[in-house]
Amino acid sequence: MLFRDRAFLLVTILVLISSLPVYSQTVPDVLERVREIKFFESDREAVKQVLYEMVFDGTYGMRDGFTFGDLDISVHYSTGECDEEEEDVFKSEAGKVVRIEISSSELLLIPDIGLDLSKMTKEQVYHDLESMFIYHDKKLGIAVRVFDDEVEEVLLIPPVSSISPVCDYDFARQFIANESWFGVKLENRISPGTPNLWADVTDLELSSHDLAASTNKLIDVSTTAVDPENDPLTYNYTVTAGKIIGDGRRVVWDLSGVAPGTYEITVGADDGCGICGQTQTKTVTIK
Repeated sequence: MLFRDRAFLLVTILVLISSLPVYSQTVPDVLERVREIKFFESDREAVKQVLYEMVFDGTYGMRDGFTFGDLDISVHYSTGECDEEEEDVFKSEAGKVVRIEISSSELLLIPDIGLDLSKMTKEQVYHDLESMFIYHDKKLGIAVRVFDDEVEEVLLIPPVSSISPVCDYDFARQFIANESWFGVKLENRISPGTPNLWADVTDLELSSHDLAASTNKLIDVSTTAVDPENDPLTYNYTVTAGKIIGDGRRVVWDLSGVAPGTYEITVGADDGCGICGQTQTKTVTIK
């Protein structure tokens, strides 16, 4: 009797399981399902209803994670404040979907995703890494990042149009206005983990080193700096008296009204690292 009851229970469970909808774990099927999520409208509860057959992996700040077989789906929500650190490009009510990322823990090749990349713009991601590209179509709101023909990520965003609600900061404006996916020039993109080669100041020239108390105390300053990667440079001047007039590699050191004595000027070049490389210091004496 007990065996018969267990057998009946097992058959019942198998029948129930067989009646449930079966979903493929292929990227095209997941893309089709994910596209049911509405940008600027769907919140966390709406997303869970669309992705109900996927395993909820947890909430991480403004992102929810889901897994489906080998696939990982990250759904990003707006902060409502155009937070640049959260890469908010579009203005949206807080908690609404603004970006979706799909990746795989297993090898995923371009044919596996069911997208015709030949119709998209192909762009090199980093100037120092020639094997990584991103294919994108902003009007469709889709991008695919590829490394050596292996798909690293499929990214979905709201389709970009003339009425897209854009956040008011540089990257967001450039992202919309520029055909580039990144909104910045290729030569300024360095791959993560690539050591930055610091900028060094190699020379600092002053128009005068000795001043009489009664003479003009404006000193022309000229700086020479080199950066192995030709990064854009900004110059940082510190002085022990007086003030610096202007910016860039040529400035004026104004010592007007400064008492007799010996004073220093130091300059460093910043390539985005801060003042990491070699600096130069010179002295001026007022007699």
